[in-house]
Amino acid sequence: MSDDLLAICDEYPDIGYKVMKNLAKILCKRLVETNQNVLKLTTAFSLVLER
Repeated sequence: MSDDLLAICDEYPDIGYKVMKNLAKILCKRLVETNQNVLKLTTAFSLVLER
């Protein structure tokens, strides 16, 4: 993480909280989407191997 971002979070905790909360929401959403994609790919790979 950027030192500048951490400095802003330290200097302005209210803004820092909002930024970190939004980053966490974005990361969680992307993690869920990635997990779903891995599940789809694993299923497809399994079906191909069964042939």
